[in-house]
Amino acid sequence: LQLKYIFPITPIYPQLNRVEEDGTQDTVAALAEATRTSYIRGTWVFTDSSHSSELQYCIVAPCLPGTGNYTAYNDWVSANKDGVPSSSYTEGVAQNPAFRISAGLTFTAQLLHVLAYYLDVRMPFKMLYSDFCSNDMTCSQFARRVARLNSNVLCLCASQDVPTELIQPIQTLQNIMHLLNIDISDLGRVGPLAPQSWLCSSAISQLIKDRTNGDESNSEDGDNLPPEWEAVPLVQVSENVSGILSHSPPQQVMSTQATSMAGGLVTSAAASIYSIWKGWTTRN
Repeated sequence: LQLKYIFPITPIYPQLNRVEEDGTQDTVAALAEATRTSYIRGTWVFTDSSHSSELQYCIVAPCLPGTGNYTAYNDWVSANKDGVPSSSYTEGVAQNPAFRISAGLTFTAQLLHVLAYYLDVRMPFKMLYSDFCSNDMTCSQFARRVARLNSNVLCLCASQDVPTELIQPIQTLQNIMHLLNIDISDLGRVGPLAPQSWLCSSAISQLIKDRTNGDESNSEDGDNLPPEWEAVPLVQVSENVSGILSHSPPQQVMSTQATSMAGGLVTSAAASIYSIWKGWTTRN
């Protein structure tokens, strides 16, 4: 029900331009297309998703490119970096590429959290619903968050045995559609992840590059513990000790743990008494 009513995903196929009998493009269509494009960074880009020439996926309301190319967001940020929208970007919110893409990716992140919860899969990268809602993301921050989202999608696809030949690491919603197709995936599968051949593809390498390249810290991505948590050092256990514990009966293990705790308390108490005695002798 959630996929049908809350997070519906609908493919939107490209519209073909109307051609006149003499083989030339309709003048009206050409003018309309010109009003939906803008020259940014040396290339002409579409600013209106409703007349795109590529396959798109509509999640809830906003549309995302089926190719997984979200550079239109960066193009809009580049055109409005001074805070003044250019003449080509005076369209409404529904047609604004930055708002549309950020909204679509936000819905995708929410859907991914729901799927991971019901499939009982721990995603490799922690993401917040508001990661794509920020209006001051730089290009590198945006690329990094998209790479993290795509990596989580790949993890879910791998856990549900989606065929490797259907996976395109950067095509976010298309991969989710394959994941939800019970004729393709083993939806509901429980078990360890099997090694997948597409984990070594060039697209995966690009995802890794985007995840590690950026000007935001790991704490902003939610990887680190909150500052109020105390950092506890990792103590390496020798092989002899681990072997003894693994072959010891439960009573002996509990006794060993109790002895270790008691020894720690005695050491702490001795250190406290020594500190008090040292301070008292220093004053006298």
